[in-house]
Amino acid sequence: MPRETERGKAIKRMTQIIRTQINGSIINSLWKEPNEDSSGEDSDLGDALVALIHLKKRRYMKERVRIIRAPNIGSFLFDLDEACFKQEFRMTQHSFYQLLDEIKSHPVFHNQSNIPQRPVKDQLMVTVEFLPYSARALCSHMPREPQPTNETHNTTA
Repeated sequence: MPRETERGKAIKRMTQIIRTQINGSIINSLWKEPNEDSSGEDSDLGDALVALIHLKKRRYMKERVRIIRAPNIGSFLFDLDEACFKQEFRMTQHSFYQLLDEIKSHPVFHNQSNIPQRPVKDQLMVTVEFLPYSARALCSHMPREPQPTNETHNTTA
């Protein structure tokens, strides 16, 4: 059974109130004298209609809380001191920038698409960061060389 939201419950209640007021107004109009004033009832019905329209226009009943975006990880990592950078990337910043200078003009990093690629520096940063993990995974899937067997003992009697 689907869950009903607070907003959905409020809309349902307001719709029921409006129906009740309309039915009451119809019955009252049949029984009232022609010169009696019904502006109070009309005002209540109008207020209920305005409230229902307001509820249906708003998607959320409470103000939406915006989630703060995380800072750019690239700028954080390149602001690290040399020891922390080396621990994170397994190379010095100088070596990283030398490698970046060597590869940044390679055509694989430049496409003609409408969707731009991430900067070469960011792509290299991700590659260097996760290369040891992928190397371990690769090694675990490589076939092992056959181990020499020891045929000195005979298993048959």
